[in-house]
Amino acid sequence: MLDAIRESNENSNVGGAFNSNFAGLHALRLGDDYSAGGQGEMQYKVILSFDTSTLPDAATIQSAKLMLAASGLCGMNPFTTHGMCYVDIATGFFGAGPRIQKTDFQAAATAERVAVMGAPPIAGDIISQGSLDGSGLAAIDKTGSTQLRVYFATDDNDNDADDWIGFYSGEAVNPLLRPMLCVTYTE
Repeated sequence: MLDAIRESNENSNVGGAFNSNFAGLHALRLGDDYSAGGQGEMQYKVILSFDTSTLPDAATIQSAKLMLAASGLCGMNPFTTHGMCYVDIATGFFGAGPRIQKTDFQAAATAERVAVMGAPPIAGDIISQGSLDGSGLAAIDKTGSTQLRVYFATDDNDNDADDWIGFYSGEAVNPLLRPMLCVTYTE
């Protein structure tokens, strides 16, 4: 389960709407969306939910890496204009329940900024990846699900234009393009 949530209006830091799937091509948007209707440039954040219950209860997690496949670009590449791309983690889920909600945009995290995503060159199906730090590894739920929130440090670049990078969703036909959380562990 995953989705991108757009801010309700510029500088609100409150989730306002889910973005459309667009046939799975740019379903997960990171960056900003300009509204000519007076709402300003609204930030996109991506929420990813992974079933991590298959990890053995006695597992010692050694490393974990989030991988996202870039699917397209609109406007300026936010990896060059919006600062670092961070990942927050929630043991179980952000907010009030496991279903992704608009309020997950601003919900408290178990640990913040547990990974920095690398900038993918936009040419074909290129992977952006980030390795979780120690607090991120400790927050992986071995008995349920683990949610990750991906976002840029700067919410928008104030150029009155859409500037986002698209990533393939979990509905991508090619399973290698779907978001992945690769976990290495010992028992």
